[in-house]
Order: sequence, then structure tokens, then C-alpha cells
Amino acid sequence: MRILVVAQYFPPRRSTFSSRWSWLTTKLAEAGHDVDVVALMSAARQLGNLRYAMLADPPPDRVTIHPVLPPLQRHSSGVAARAVIDFVMGIQSFRRAMRVRRTDVVVASAPTAVTIPIGWAVAALKRRPFVLDLRDAWPELMDNWREWDDDGRGLRGHPAKRLMVGASTLVVGPLLRALRADADAVIVTTEGLARRLRDAGLSRVHVVRNTSSKPWAYPLPAPALESETLNVLYLGNVGRAQLLATAIRAAALAKQRGVPVRLRFVGSGPQWEAAHDIARDTDAPVEFYERVPTHQVLPHYEWADTVLVSLRDWELLAETVPSKLYEIMLSGRHITASVAGETADLITELEAGDVAAPEDVEALADLWAALAADRSRLAVPATGRAWVERELSVDKLATTFADVLEEVADARGAR
Repeated sequence: MRILVVAQYFPPRRSTFSSRWSWLTTKLAEAGHDVDVVALMSAARQLGNLRYAMLADPPPDRVTIHPVLPPLQRHSSGVAARAVIDFVMGIQSFRRAMRVRRTDVVVASAPTAVTIPIGWAVAALKRRPFVLDLRDAWPELMDNWREWDDDGRGLRGHPAKRLMVGASTLVVGPLLRALRADADAVIVTTEGLARRLRDAGLSRVHVVRNTSSKPWAYPLPAPALESETLNVLYLGNVGRAQLLATAIRAAALAKQRGVPVRLRFVGSGPQWEAAHDIARDTDAPVEFYERVPTHQVLPHYEWADTVLVSLRDWELLAETVPSKLYEIMLSGRHITASVAGETADLITELEAGDVAAPEDVEALADLWAALAADRSRLAVPATGRAWVERELSVDKLATTFADVLEEVADARGAR
């Protein structure tokens, strides 16, 4: 089977989205499938990263990457400039995808929204089945656009920008819903989102969860029963979906109450600067580390007594499970979760940690106070690790993914 993928998040870009495609394409190639990836790179500087990655860690045989670079050499955060760049890259991606000669099935990976119409159009013109790999509840998450600029310090976006974003959602939302409904199959990463889409009338919905591609030969030993400080680690994206201002304010509140908490952020993202500002303004016990490569993650996990997973209090995020959750379960570390919905249910059922309501500063501070007072709660059973190893192996997930693609390709061929 020849698979054509349109994706914005793909190596060498580092994110949970690109990590998913890294192990998926590897396993699909090992199973004998040919994969062409039209990859939209976020900045022109990634050309150097791509060249280096091809030399240092080339893609597997049978995987061909077709990079599409932005037309401007410098990144622009302006709404108008960003819209022009996305439009130009969309045309380039479409042309590049159409030049791939042999294709049995077309897969569009979302986010972002631009990949969905590209994948749909290519599939329609090539008369091939169209599969949507949907990480989150797009486009429904666009319904929360009014809160996108809230980085914990209130709404800060320029009124003209907010007006433009609001107007675009009125057009883009219905379009993406229509394309999603027209897909031969939709692949999602959580059971909650699958139920929502099926309830909305989509019948061809399949669940292929994400997983951790980081190898953990053994779980880390439990934290010491005696310690002067409760060390809390957050490792990952600092963005609008996480609203880490909640954790910063909870750490500040715990400090005011005399609870010995130390919060460490390791990562990057659009709200990185805001996190620094809020930590300074609240005198929160927070330390910041820039994003580190995979081989440098272990010392941070060893430092941690508990690892934070945080999501905003948006209804649709209750159907999201951050991929980082599975990595933490494999590490054996206790999880502090400021979440609701499926993520909270998994942590509770697998006894992997403790849950506080999302965006509830006092509840999170209370939880850290309880953990600091009774550190025996930091020793979690191996239930979570065993579940991830049993249910979320890359071989098992990639096989399920390939089965969906083969099913739609066979069905289209039989028509």
C-alpha cells in the first residue's frame, strides 16, 4: 500500500504530533508500506535541521519526505502575514502532493487546520480515499477562540486580531466539519472524542491512541519518604491548552501557606514569557529550563517527586489525553493532574496519581500540601505502566492504523 500523508508536525520539528508520525511511519514502512510525507515546516531555518536530520537519522527505507518551507526567511507573528504564509504554503503543499504519482490512500494530519482541505482536495482529484488523523476535537476547539489570548493574565490580543480570528472561525469551522464528515475514515486518539463524533452522526470513526516513543527500561524508584521540598515537574508545551498560570499561582499559594513546594518547567511554547511574568509577579517558587533533547530528560524525572499534567477547563479538552501522560506512567512517577474527563478517569482507574479540578488554584495547592504532608502517596503502583505496555505498544497501534487505511483503500477499490 502506498500512503500519502499531509502533515504540518513532522520530524525534525519536535512535538508530540511529530513524535506520533515518527513511530507511525517507521512501523508502516517496516510492515512493507510505502509512505510519502508532504511536511509543512514552520520556519525556513528548519531546512538546516532537516538536512542534519537526514544525515544523522535518515528516514527508514520506503519513507520519502517532501518538505515545504515558508516563503519568508523570518518568522512573522502578525495575523495578516501568517495568513499569507499559510495560503502560500497550502498551494505549495497541494502541488507537491499532486506530484506524488502512486497513491492508494491520502491521510491528512490535524492540527493544523490547513492540512485538512489540502488532503481532501488531493484525495478527491486523485480519486483516492481520504482519511483524517485527528489529534484533538477540531474544529470544535475553535469555538473557544475568545479565550485563546488568555495566557493567565487576562485577554491580551489586539481587538483587530480578535475580530479577524472570530470572523475566520465562522468560515473555517463549517468547512472543516463538512470535510471531516466527507472523510472515508476518521482516526482519533481518545474514546471520548470517538463517542462525540459518532453521536454527531459519523460512523467511520476509529481510535488509535498516541503513545510514548521514549524507551523506559524500568520504572524509577519511588521518591524518598523524607524530604524538605515537594518537587513538581512540568515537562512539555507551555501553550493555551495547558494554562500553566494555574500551577504557578497554586505554587505561590502553597508557599504562602508554608508548604515546601518547588515547581520546575522544562519546555517552551507561546505562553513561555507569560509564565515567567506570572511567576515573578506572584513570587512563586518556580524554575524554568528550556526544552531539552530526549536523552537529557531523565535527570528531570529523577529530580521530580510528582509530574504535572495540566489542561484548561474547556469542555472539549475533557476528551483529550495528553501524550505526556503515557510517558509519565512508564516512568513510574506520581502524576499531579489538573484535568477533567478521560485523562482524569485514566489516572484514577490506574491509580497513577491524584486529580484536581482544572483551573482550580486552591484545589491544586491543597493537593500539593497533602502530598508534602504524606509523601507515601507519591509511591504509585505499576498499574499505569503495565497498561501502557499492554495497550499502547507502537507495533499494536501502527497495525491498527494500517488496518484502517487498508480497509478504506479496499472499499474504494471495490466500488
